[in-house]
Amino acid sequence: MKSINWFKSENYSGNLGITATGGAATAFVNDNVITINFVNTATTASYVIDTPFAFKVVDSYSVANATATGAVVYVDNATVHITSDLGGATDTLVTRTTVGVNSAQEFANGDNDLTVSASATATDAPAIHTIYLKIEPV
Repeated sequence: MKSINWFKSENYSGNLGITATGGAATAFVNDNVITINFVNTATTASYVIDTPFAFKVVDSYSVANATATGAVVYVDNATVHITSDLGGATDTLVTRTTVGVNSAQEFANGDNDLTVSASATATDAPAIHTIYLKIEPV
């Protein structure tokens, strides 16, 4: 079994590149968790995260800094949802999700298909969301 810091041995620094449309976002990996922080500045947003090493998503959850019951948030592999809705969070409470058991959970080195798609009502759009993805090497 590989160390939980296997990505460090693959010359990876920790911050993940991200292309944001409709909002601001950051992403980084620490130990075996990818953390994605984003603010919806529009009612529809998309965040594409670089994947500089191969991994599989095995668990996920979300926390919002404000009630965002109208928000809909998914983690995708390209266009395939790999989580159930992470949106509708109540202020500072955790939203658990289910992660599908299929090949879509796996990401290849450099495929850059890890995507967060978000939509919200105008009231929910300013909410800051943090998504945590537990990962394993593949």
